[in-house]
This record gives sequence, structure tokens and C-alpha cells, in this order.
Amino acid sequence: MLELKNISKTYNTNNFKQTALNNVSISFREQEFAAILGPSGSGKTTLLNIIGGLDKYDSGDLIINNVSTKLYKDRAWDTYRNYRVGFVFQNYNLISHQSILSNVELALTLGGVSKEGRKTKAIDVLTKVGLKDHIYKKPNQLSGGQMQRVSIARALVNDPDIILADEPTGALDSNTSVQIMELLKEVSKTKLVIMVTHNPELAKNYATRIINIKDGKVVDDTNPYKDVKSKVIEENFTKRTSMSLLTAFSLSFNNLMTKKGRTILVSLAGSIGIIGIALIMSLSNGFQNYINSIQEDTLSSYPLSITSKQADMTSLFLSMMDKENSDDKSNKVHEKQYITSMFGSVSKNNLKSFKNYYEKNKLLLKDDISTVKYSYNVTPNIYTLDSKNKISKLNPSSLMTSMYSSNVASTYQSFSSVFNEMIDNMDKLESQYDVLKGTWPSQYDEMVIVLPNKNTISDLLVYSLGIRDYSELNDMVTKLMSGEKININNKPYDFTYDELMNIKLKLILPYETYKYNSKYNIYEDMSDNEEYMKNLYDKALNIKIVGIVTLKDGINSMSLNPGVAYTKELTNYLIDKSKNSDIVKKQLSNKDIDVFSNKKFDDNNKSNINFEELIKVDTNMLKNAFNMDIDENTIKNNTSNTISKISSSITTDTSKAKKDFLSILNTLLDTLLTNYIKNPLKTSKLLNNEEVAILEMNDIETIINNFMNNENTIKILKELENNYIIPYDIFNSTYTNLLKGFLTSYITLYNQNDSSFTTDPNNMAAPITNEVINQSINLYVNSSVIISTSDMMASKMTEAVMQKTILSEVSSLTNNLISTFSKAFNVDEKKIASAFKFNLTEEELKRIMTSFASNSEKTYSNNLINLGYQDIDDPTMISFYFNSFDSKENFIDFVDKYNDKVKNNGNNEDEIKYTDTTGILMSSVKKVVNTVSYVLIAFVSISLVVSSIMIAIITYISVLERTKEIGILRAVGASKKDIAHVFNAETFIEGFISGILGIGVTLILCIPINIIINNLINVKNIATLPLYGGVGLILLSVILTLIAGIIPSNMASKKDPVEALRTE
Repeated sequence: MLELKNISKTYNTNNFKQTALNNVSISFREQEFAAILGPSGSGKTTLLNIIGGLDKYDSGDLIINNVSTKLYKDRAWDTYRNYRVGFVFQNYNLISHQSILSNVELALTLGGVSKEGRKTKAIDVLTKVGLKDHIYKKPNQLSGGQMQRVSIARALVNDPDIILADEPTGALDSNTSVQIMELLKEVSKTKLVIMVTHNPELAKNYATRIINIKDGKVVDDTNPYKDVKSKVIEENFTKRTSMSLLTAFSLSFNNLMTKKGRTILVSLAGSIGIIGIALIMSLSNGFQNYINSIQEDTLSSYPLSITSKQADMTSLFLSMMDKENSDDKSNKVHEKQYITSMFGSVSKNNLKSFKNYYEKNKLLLKDDISTVKYSYNVTPNIYTLDSKNKISKLNPSSLMTSMYSSNVASTYQSFSSVFNEMIDNMDKLESQYDVLKGTWPSQYDEMVIVLPNKNTISDLLVYSLGIRDYSELNDMVTKLMSGEKININNKPYDFTYDELMNIKLKLILPYETYKYNSKYNIYEDMSDNEEYMKNLYDKALNIKIVGIVTLKDGINSMSLNPGVAYTKELTNYLIDKSKNSDIVKKQLSNKDIDVFSNKKFDDNNKSNINFEELIKVDTNMLKNAFNMDIDENTIKNNTSNTISKISSSITTDTSKAKKDFLSILNTLLDTLLTNYIKNPLKTSKLLNNEEVAILEMNDIETIINNFMNNENTIKILKELENNYIIPYDIFNSTYTNLLKGFLTSYITLYNQNDSSFTTDPNNMAAPITNEVINQSINLYVNSSVIISTSDMMASKMTEAVMQKTILSEVSSLTNNLISTFSKAFNVDEKKIASAFKFNLTEEELKRIMTSFASNSEKTYSNNLINLGYQDIDDPTMISFYFNSFDSKENFIDFVDKYNDKVKNNGNNEDEIKYTDTTGILMSSVKKVVNTVSYVLIAFVSISLVVSSIMIAIITYISVLERTKEIGILRAVGASKKDIAHVFNAETFIEGFISGILGIGVTLILCIPINIIINNLINVKNIATLPLYGGVGLILLSVILTLIAGIIPSNMASKKDPVEALRTE
């Protein structure tokens, strides 16, 4: 009937871990008297509490009638204690303010037995234990033995299967103990009685089975039971114990009627606060509705975008600018891990999986999402002919190649691209934009110009369309970054719509700019070859501008950025064409091989170049260089061996050059800042009178020029020139721009958060201290722009060294041959030199060297993107446009369900993470109204709090006094809710009356308020109490009064029943 299977229980107190039960397994008969013996702390009482459902086991299983209790919840355990278990405690545990009859009826009340039935059963069981004449007495009017009999009667009244007795004779004299034991022995004839005792003599005299426990383990069992094993069923208990809510409320209401004066005063006090809060909420709701009506119009401009990768840069900058006050008085310097935190916050989203999930379930959001835009890293390469009839690349923009400062770069990046894919929702576009000329694009080779207004076009768009020479813009940016003064003499252009629509644009597919070299099995980048590109341009697809549009008057939302917009069909065309190209097919079939260099992606050491094929030996010329015959084979062999040595000594690893370049940049930045702090041009005093060095924008030119002309700086760059055969001026110009970019971005970034050191808006200033040098340099050097710049320079440096090495070795070979033959023969040195020739032009050799030198930074996915291909099912970003803010919330729930699904399937890496930028922006607008409302509500709410203080004190004291009573109720099967109902019903009624009264008065007051506001500012229904607000305030009134009782009562009801029973 009852089986304990591998039960274990451990208690953790602070750092102390105590095992109460260790893998205990015992089976009990349906009728027997089992005594459990053992020293104090052996686990006897713990075992009894687990069998009785007062305590929970850590592992193992408690099986009752072949039903496992593993799935039991709190309510199932409550029912189990009420129906199947009866407790007999050492200290009786009777409720002192209840009669003997009421104490015994308690379990029947929870079991749902009628009043008449409860009384009949209780009197019957009290008669059996010899207490019929004492049923209306209080426990303190009985002897110890009589109280224990009451305890036994209470245990038997519900006819349980199991009686649990914890030291039932521990507080009794010998004679009384015998009487109690005889009574328990009689009970054991029809039920299972399990008794815990320290008295082995009692156990021997009365128990049919003695189980000895020591250190949490069963060490002896005098009469073990081998149960016939049946299939164990895992299910929850179906019966429920519950105290009727109607009973609880009836008792509470009657109690309130006996204290009418207090009830009226508390309800009036509560209603005054509710009236104030309801009026504020009505006005706040009216303003919120007014704001929402405006914000709904602009929702389409702010989609929720989910990207494949993202990092929490906001948190990084906020933490860096946080000027926390440390109480640490030691001299220790504590590392703040800003960079580590930033890299640790980078997450990757499996958009392929999420896109598939969305497409399968998008009907669930058909009323919420107006448009979905899938974005890819591939972008159309748009070209035109400039004013000099030379091919000019318009998109992707090359503007950023001149940017060295990561901060400035990110600023320009946001508007430097004017070619963008439009959303695929023509109804929305037509509702927002007027077509000034032409029509909307419908084919993949059609685009539309988007103007900020009907008569204005930005100069950036003019440059980006090739109307002005795009190189002018690049030159201006380069001068800006180097600190040079820019003289702008351009006069504004005027255009007709027809002129704009007649601009000639062409699409050259990215993979077309690469030419296959069958000799070396590599692909050469031909984008710098004018003849090759001109031939491509002549054959390229014509892109037609079919329309000019602008935003309609009165429309606040903007689905298209000013510039040039194309359809998703163009992106799909680009991806499809690229997918069918030979170079993309080759890359797709060889994921480990870089198709450009024909090397493995992780192979940065050896070149695939056959140098014997690069150099041609004219043997006839070589023979004519000597006055005698020579052995042709010998010369070939010697030459071949020497060239093989050359080949084996040449590598294309750019890592050393990159490391040297970045190391020099670190050194220059650190030296620059350290020297400036020691000898600043400007200083300022802080609040503590400490002087700090100040950097100003207007001083950057002077600071950098002085530093670059320093003897040590020149020495460093000269040494770099000697090592990498690149002119000193190039290194000087590059590092000058990088240093200027660093100071510019540092001052700009600092002023975004603190402009207190800037006195002139046209000359921003920022302090610089030794404490921020390393942190600022690391952030700058690790930026994507600097990494890209270092990759480019490292490639050029390695390429220069390679070319020098090849030419040097060939020259050395020639000189060695000349020197060798001159000793024995009459040699014509010019003829020998002419006998060795390159099979490639200088341009061809440069392209081949570039293909190999750039291998170290290439990856499989980057190669495909550079070639114009990306898996159409795996976008880089998905943007969702919503019909309303509620629609966005529905989508967020949709994402949460997806995340739950993938986590339940064990695919945590597929969980979608995103930043709801729209929500952050919009919520900030509402925060002002909410903040004012909350402050006013907080003041008004004081009256509600005051009205609850007295109830809180009274209820709290009552709960503390009745903690043991709560434990008794739990032991006989009362649930946590049953206990809470007793204390909370009365306060609930008081709060409900206050809330109803307050809402009624508020609704009456809103009528004149709306009339007055509408006459003053022509805004209707500015004071509107929402239904949820009215209900919520009634609930708030109830909650505030309930808090007076619910908090302390919940503290007691949630206590461990074992702990509650120990309370005196």
C-alpha cells in the first residue's frame, strides 16, 4: 500500500549541508503497527513528515497504492493529508480558541462534508476515544492524555489509510502513555500506524514491526514487507480540499456588520484616494489616446528589425561614461571590462530558421503585419559615366574608404548610401507618396527617385547619381579627415523631372568584375582595369528611372528614405544571376577553398605560384652570351633549382605586416596622448582643483603636425619604410589621418555625453587623462574601420615585400650566373640579363600578387557576398512593419512562442534576440505624461496607504499569534488559499466598497471636465476613464486593503508546515 523508494533528503543551512535521509527504501502493509527508532538527528521525524506530505523529498519516490507522488503539486499534497493521513503530534497541536468538537470537525470542513454530517462524525469518533462528555470544552480544560485523545480523534475522523504518530507519549506520564499506546494498537488492526519514538520498550511491547534508522539510513527492520510489484502510475491526485469562499465571505461580512463604525470610516478614507487617482488616470488616458492617434500615423517609419548579429553598444557607452563614486580607499586599480562586455553581448540570430517559421505561420499575424522586408548583404553595383567619360561606381558608395575615425564613419554611414530597396507594399507607398512624374517601378530593372519635397534634391543625391563628379565628394571627405580646409565653389544645379529620369545608370553584376586565370587557376579582380570595365559597362543592364516621388503633405510617416529606391525583384535578380555564375558555383562546391587564390581559407603560408612559369629563359640568347658552347641542360637544372628555392621561401601571410602596422599605431597613439598630457596646449581645473589637459578641435592640426615632425616619430616611420619598401610619405600620410581621426572622434564622442568643457560650439573640447588612454586606444584600434584599414595596408606591405623578394632573387640568380661564367668564359653580361624575362606584364603580376596577398582575411560567406550571392532563405535582416502598436505586441508574443519552441527542442542557439528600437523611442514620448501622472497618483495614494495602516497592524499581529494554527490547518489538509481566505475576506469587502464609491463619483465629475476642455482647446473626451482603469482602481482599492492582511497571512501560509508547527 505504502512504499518509500530510494528516498533522499538534504538540508542546506548556510554553508552546512546535512543529509537527513540517504536512499531509504521501505514498504508498509495496509494494516500494521510500525515503530521507527533511532537517536536524535537520525532522520526519524523527517521520514514521518515526508510520508505525511508535510515535507518534500529531494529524490526517489513515495508510492501510495501503486500511484507515484512525483507529479504531486501543493494542492494534491493538501488533499493527500486530508483524506489519507491523520497526524498525532507529541504536543497535541490543538487550536486553543476552538472547542474540542470544532478541532475534530476541522478536517471534515476542509473535506466538504455538510455541517450536520461533520457534527455526527466528530461526536462519533470522540465517543470512541472516551471524550463524549467533553466535546464543548476548550483544550486547556483537558489533561495531557485527554488532549492526545482529541488529537487521535482528529486523525481518525476522516477515516484515513495512514496514522502518523510523532512521539505520541513524549509529553505523558507512564500510565497515560499505556492508554494512548493501547488506543493506537487498536487502530492498527484496521489501518497502517507509523510511530516515531525514542522508547524501545514501548516499540517492543506494542509495535508489530520495528525499523531502526541511523544517520539517515535503515540499519534494521524486524519484519520487512516484500510487496508484490505492480505497475506504478504517475498521476496527480484528483480530489481537492477547499474551504468555501461563500463561507469565508459570509463570516467576514457578519464580522464587519458588528463593527459598522470602523467599516464606514475606512471605506470613506479609501474612496477619497480612489477619486483622486481615477481623475488623474482619466486625464492621462485622454492624453495617451491623443498621442497614440499621432504616433499610429508614423508607425510604418519605424519597423522592428531583427538582424543576424548584434551587439549592445548602448550599454557599453553608458557604462563607460558612468562616473561612479567608489568608496574603495585602497591604492588598487580595478579593471573595468568594457570591451569584454561588449564582445560578450554580441549575439547571433538564426534568421533562416525564423524566416521558415514565420512563413509557415504568417497567417496568425495577417491582421498585424502590413509588410515584411527581407534584407541581404548583397547590393547592386550601379555605374555611370562621369563628366570625363570615365566609368564611375555610384553604389555601393566608396565614400567611407576615406573615413578613418570610427565615430565619424558611423555618422556618415547612416546617410552615405542613397540606393535602397523599397518595401513591398504598394498600397502603403501610394497612401504616403505623391508621384510627381512617371510611375512606380514594377520590374527588376526600374528605380524611382525619392525627393524630400517636390522642389528639392540633396547634393549627396546629385553626387550619388553621377551628375556631379563623385571623386569631388571623396576628395572633400579626405581633406575633412586630414584637417585640411575645404574650399567649396560649386553653384547649385537646377533640374527638370525629365532630366532626372533620363540619367543613365547601369548594373554590373559583382562576379563579372573577376576574370578567370586558367594558367594559375585563380580569379583576378579587374575592377581597376579601365578597358575591361569599359567592355563590361557597354554590355551591362540598363537601369531605368521610371518615376519621381515625394512625401504627401500632412503625412508624418516615411517608408522610403530620400534617394533612389529599387524593388526586391532587383535583389532577387542579382542573387539568381550570381548563383548561376561559374565562380559562385565553384565557391559553393568548395567551401574550404578560396576561389580567388585557389588556396584554403586557413592557409596563409605558401603561395601556389609556379615561379618557373613566371620567368622565361631564352637559351639561344644565353648561348650567344658565351664564346663557347654551354650545356643547356645544366643551365636549366641550375636555374630550376634556384627558382625552386625562391618559391619555397616566398609566403603570403599578411599577419606579421598587420601586427606591425597596428603595433606602430598603438605606439603613436599612446606616445601622442602621453606627451600631450605632460605638455598640453590647454588645461582646465576640475571641481577638486586638479588640473587636466584639454583637447580642442581647432588644435588638432597643430598637435598632430608637431608630433609627426618629432624625431622619434620620423625614426619609427623610417624603420617601417625600410622593412616594407613602402615610401615614408605614404606611412606618414596614413598615420597622420588615423591620429587626426582618433582625436576628432574622441572629442565628438565625449561631447555627446558631456559638453561642460566646450565653451565655443564651433570648437568642441574634451579632457584627456592617463586613466582613459588605454581604454580609448583599444576601442579605436578594434573598430571595424581600423581593422579594415590595417587589412588593406598589411596586404599592400606584404605585396611590396613579395615583389621586392622576387626581383631581388632573380637579380641574384642572374648575378651569380654571370659571376660563375665570367671566371671561365668571355661573357656578354647584357645578353645574360636579357635571357631572363617575365612572362607577365607588371599589371598582371600585380593582380596575381594581390589575389594571393589578400587571402588571410577572406571567408567562404564573405566571398559569396562579394560575388553578389546570398542564400535567399537566410537573410541578414528581417524588418516587420506593423498596423498598430497592439500589432507589434502580438508579434513580440509570436517571437516569444518561437523562442519557447526552439528552447524546448534543445536548440537554444536558434533563439531570436533583438532590440525594440521603436518601442524605446515611442515609450520615451509617453514617459513624460506617465511620469507626471505617477507623481500625482503617488501623492493622492497616500490617503489610501493611511487608511490601510491600522488594518495592517491588526492583521499582522493576528497572523503572528496564529502561526501554529496555520501549521495545524496545513497538517489536516488546508491549502495555502484556504488559510489566506480566512484573513483576506474581510479586508476584501472593505476595499471593494471603497473602490465602487470612488469610481462612481469620478464618472460623474468627468462630465463637466470634458465640457470645459472641449470648449477651451477643442479636444474631445480628454477625461476618459478606461474600463480597465475603473476595474483596476477597484482592484487597487481591494489590493491596498488586502495588503494589510495578505502579506502577513501569505508569509505564514507559505511557511513550511513543519516549521509552522514548531512555533509556540
